[in-house]
Amino acid sequence: MEDYLVANVYDTVTIENSIIDVFTPPNGYYDMPNYTKGRLAATAFRTRQTDIWSYKYYRYDERGRVKTMWQMIDGLDVKTVSHEYNSQDMVKSLNYNIGADFKRYRYRYDFAGRLLAVDTYEGPETTDDPTYYQSFTDYEYNPNSFIITQNFLGGFTGTSLGYDNRGRISSYYSHNSEFIYNLTYLRNSNVLQQELYGSYRDNFANTEDLVYKYTYDKSNRLLSATNTAGSSNEYKIENTYDKDGNILALKRYGDGGGLDDDFSYQYYTGTNKLKRVSGSNDQYIYDLNGNVTTDSLNKNTSAVYDHRNLLIEIYHKRGTPPARIDYFATRYYYDESGNRVRKLTYKNNDANAGLVLDWNNTSNPGNGWTLFNSEHHARGVDGKELVTYTNNSLDEWYVWGTDMVGKIKGSTKYFFFKDHLGSVRGVIDNSFNLVSAMDFDMWGYLMENRVYNGDSAKHKFTGKERDGENLYDYFGARYYDSRIGRWVSIDPLLEKHFDFSPYNYVLDNPLILVDPNGRDPRRDQMANLSEITNLLRSYINESIETFIFTALPGTKSYRYVYTKEDGFIDLLHFFSAANVSAKFDITSFDYSRKVFRLY
Repeated sequence: MEDYLVANVYDTVTIENSIIDVFTPPNGYYDMPNYTKGRLAATAFRTRQTDIWSYKYYRYDERGRVKTMWQMIDGLDVKTVSHEYNSQDMVKSLNYNIGADFKRYRYRYDFAGRLLAVDTYEGPETTDDPTYYQSFTDYEYNPNSFIITQNFLGGFTGTSLGYDNRGRISSYYSHNSEFIYNLTYLRNSNVLQQELYGSYRDNFANTEDLVYKYTYDKSNRLLSATNTAGSSNEYKIENTYDKDGNILALKRYGDGGGLDDDFSYQYYTGTNKLKRVSGSNDQYIYDLNGNVTTDSLNKNTSAVYDHRNLLIEIYHKRGTPPARIDYFATRYYYDESGNRVRKLTYKNNDANAGLVLDWNNTSNPGNGWTLFNSEHHARGVDGKELVTYTNNSLDEWYVWGTDMVGKIKGSTKYFFFKDHLGSVRGVIDNSFNLVSAMDFDMWGYLMENRVYNGDSAKHKFTGKERDGENLYDYFGARYYDSRIGRWVSIDPLLEKHFDFSPYNYVLDNPLILVDPNGRDPRRDQMANLSEITNLLRSYINESIETFIFTALPGTKSYRYVYTKEDGFIDLLHFFSAANVSAKFDITSFDYSRKVFRLY
């Protein structure tokens, strides 16, 4: 087993398995009904051959649904995740672990299978008294199944959303006016204007409202973002591109209209690899797989990637003379699916210090390095992050509704205010105090003098975690650099999209498109109208009277399809024009994917 990184066992973990010497099931594993025949019973995984094995063990109910999962991540005690389901196979309760880090969530749905509420259990672990449940968040929907209200704490505060006649978000406001935005669109559904205001900005150094107007080229790529509410050029963005979608120039103006970044992108000849954005020296170096190993702009060096092109090691310099200079060395650990489960960071103040000699020796890693931080991330069966542990102590729980809606730290609950892309703009606690706020430019870079206590909210642009030890956003399959609007590694699905640069972020339209996991900005939904027609014809029998929207190949259950020439197409209208009756199968439609975000 010394050469393997992942080992899976199916049916049962018994002494007949040739790799049984790797597995030691946790206490209670054999006490539960298993129903594991033909299913995954256990997984062992590690990121490097020198790492200690980590494990997951599974038990199922009679319908093949995961009943309990045990996680044994190296450096962390055993953690369990248990589920109860309703008759439609939807999770109605989730129990995380036992003891000090126990947490229980209850999920409620309406008759159509839409998520109505997420409740947290505040009572003793050994009981399940309904009176101990408190609402964390709940939802109201319009007849088109779009969320129109999201309440927090049972309605003491919350948010409301409005839509135009094409189902696009037109307005959002929090009930205490902490965060408000309005959107207007072009006919092809590109965002024309965006207004942002509210008390979330009261703690900024710059407290002005933002009113942006946007322009695009014929390929729907963002050309400019002009803040019409500020002084000349204040917070303005200007971009140009080559034919592959690589950015050629980016001008970023800051508070007062000063030019903060004047980037001219130079590429290695015949490639999409960025060489530099300023000066005459090369700022970016790559490995043979096209991953950035040196990033002088963000002061990152010696980056290492695994066989999946996942970042597993990096060194970072923080500070500029005469201020204090600190050096950080970080290793990342992933599970068998590529989800990050651990982050280990060492610190040094010696500019001439060598590399970390012994990563597994946290008390003496060598060359003057000392332990700065050790994080473990416990995840659910679906890969969603449930809990973060810092230096083996519980840090915070994360609460999931239709997306990550907030967190719990100690006895305090926190709730997120998000824009239409899912970026966290404000955070309030359960006493309705604004504890964090931030504004981003179009590429996700934090705006000058428009951040308040930003370090307390690690989830930022499009809800992704921003790593302080490399200044990248962790999306899952890749890391994103918001300073330059590019990925630091190539598209994992490169072979599907030869017509775009593999480092391109969401087709250069970051105001309407998102990439939920770093794998694909849904380019399989990019086509012209005739191509969409051919796609649908290939999956529809013209003789049928009704077409059900469930897992449609090529559209992945989305009602709205984005086309190069015609913008967003509402498939209900499309089918109507084609004289084909159509409706949603709302019992199986994935409401965790917001169609207006192209999730």
